[in-house]
Amino acid sequence: MPARVWLFLAAILGGLAVVAGAVGAHVLSGTALADGPLQQAYRSAQLNHAIHALALLAAGILMLHGQGRGRGFSAWALQAAAAGFTMGIVLFSGGIYAHVAGGFAGVTRFVPVGGMFLIAGWVALAAGALGLRS
Repeated sequence: MPARVWLFLAAILGGLAVVAGAVGAHVLSGTALADGPLQQAYRSAQLNHAIHALALLAAGILMLHGQGRGRGFSAWALQAAAAGFTMGIVLFSGGIYAHVAGGFAGVTRFVPVGGMFLIAGWVALAAGALGLRS
């Protein structure tokens, strides 16, 4: 996928992370979830969402920086990093958001898979960055 698409997704996901933070601070604070373990899970989801939107932004910028200078593996690894961060946000944070919002207990099985995607994204980002030429 072109770097500009990943940069667009990073911007959208970053904005949604801000929305999720506002929901957590203003909407959920007046409910029974305010101080319970679900609120802590929600905060973790929102923090990881925001951090990994920035990581996706970094992957997209590195793709732009490396155009014509990266090796084939480096370009592939940066694409894998971007995909990993995106899938991780959707499965990890999205799974927690869905569970907190509607009590969908079944979606929590996807949360660890999302975490694994986030970790894989960082590994792929490291590999892709090492392959870039200065």
